[in-house]
Amino acid sequence: MKKLYTLFVGVLVAAGAMAQSAPNMTLPNRMKMKQPVSIPHAHHSALATNQFVIDYDSADATNPITGTYARYIWDFNYHYTTADSSLQFFDVAFDSLYDAYNQVGYSRASVSTIRCDSIYMIMGQENNSGIDDTLITKLINVNANGYPGSTVMWSDTTIISSSSPFGTSWLQPVILSIPCGYTVSNNDRFALRVEYHGNKQDTCGWLAGFSNNGQCASASVSAAQTQYSPWKINANTTYVGNTFTLWTEYASYGILPTSGGANIYYDCNGNQNYDQGTDGETYLQNITVSVMVTTDPLAVAENTELGVKLFQNKPNPFNGNTIVQYELTNNSAVTMEVYDIAGKKLMSFDEGKQSAGKHDINVDGSSLKPGVYFYTLIVNGSRLTNKMTVVK
Repeated sequence: MKKLYTLFVGVLVAAGAMAQSAPNMTLPNRMKMKQPVSIPHAHHSALATNQFVIDYDSADATNPITGTYARYIWDFNYHYTTADSSLQFFDVAFDSLYDAYNQVGYSRASVSTIRCDSIYMIMGQENNSGIDDTLITKLINVNANGYPGSTVMWSDTTIISSSSPFGTSWLQPVILSIPCGYTVSNNDRFALRVEYHGNKQDTCGWLAGFSNNGQCASASVSAAQTQYSPWKINANTTYVGNTFTLWTEYASYGILPTSGGANIYYDCNGNQNYDQGTDGETYLQNITVSVMVTTDPLAVAENTELGVKLFQNKPNPFNGNTIVQYELTNNSAVTMEVYDIAGKKLMSFDEGKQSAGKHDINVDGSSLKPGVYFYTLIVNGSRLTNKMTVVK
């Protein structure tokens, strides 16, 4: 058994796996990780009402599932081989319509079209060979379960001049912006594949974040370390993640996690076998790739796992009172809170235990100043958010 761990600023980090059927895959020996001092982010404003940015890293950093949210840089190169024991490329599946900057999630059933307007990537790169490198970005299909396929729907090729690399070190990330403009079909689902074709002396690094609870915590880290991009292993099992990578050491298995859920893991008890609930699960990392999308009008936030829908308040915009409607599949404890744009809680509604079906909450906004506010429905501890506008 191999164990790889990196100690950095007092945090012990290792990667892991999730499925009982997974082979005994542990981290390759060559992996480098570093947590940058500052993290750049792309910020957007004055967007159309049906235009927003899907950014799973920002979404999960705002509401980490467990522990603290950490970010690290991993090296990758399409020309790495098995002997290099590293990463060749990565995929990010944009499966959930979540507006991270306004904290609003939408049901896929509420849209009929989705256009990828722009792609934003936070990456580092250094050139030691003196030879130009190439970055290839592809929109690829996903299957009915949200798992990346092989059909290329759109692609962009960027030549990175050896005299003008992204930076002086692959450990120092910068923001890249790539225009797209492709309207996606296939039930509006797509994934982004990023390939760095560089001389093996050159390195590209991708920044990734995850809810860090330690590799061998008292309660083993759950496989569900990201919240906003669920895909299904099969008809009955949903695996919540959005990042898929090809490791050179395990290239025979294809991209990981596999469609059956196999992945690398940390063997906490050292018995050479995967033990669910004991061994450390994989950090299902949110690679810092985001997309600005435009859709037809959206109005419904939904959590299909919990069986709850949060509808747009009516009227909206409003002056005085407005009604917030929600729908439950099961009997649930419900609370609603109203926040201003700075995140200050202004109102709280304790609805108690509510039965399955539709319910209304009357919001008296007469004391609110004109502007944008957010209302958050809390159902059994999970949150759904929409925004509303007050006018005078």
